Amino acid sequence: MQLPSAVMGKEDRAYYGLMEFRAAIQNYAPNLSGRGVVDSYMIALDICLKPGKEGYSHEMLFAAHLYAKMRQLRKAAVFFAETGAQFQKERQHALARQSYQLGAQYFERTGNARVALKLRGAAAALS
Repeated sequence: MQLPSAVMGKEDRAYYGLMEFRAAIQNYAPNLSGRGVVDSYMIALDICLKPGKEGYSHEMLFAAHLYAKMRQLRKAAVFFAETGAQFQKERQHALARQSYQLGAQYFERTGNARVALKLRGAAAALS
């Protein structure tokens, strides 16, 4: 669907596209057989997550789990860590703690114990 910017801005279109791609992944490609949909989701997420942009913490968490399922452990670790920081800013401490713990697990699996230790410390500070 082509919408002119006067009707709906580029960021709004990217956000709605992101929601549609996520729904498609959850409903139609849970085994990740629809790689085109996954790639499109990641492109839309990248557009939505411009530096300084907030409010996408749940999408970041979904992306972290998606990367983990795709066995892209380093990307999953980074997204879990960033999601933890975002949830902490939003004062959602239980979600921040869980995200930090998952990030630590994935950083350990990629051989980065130092970052994992920092994330475990951040999670413990939220207890």
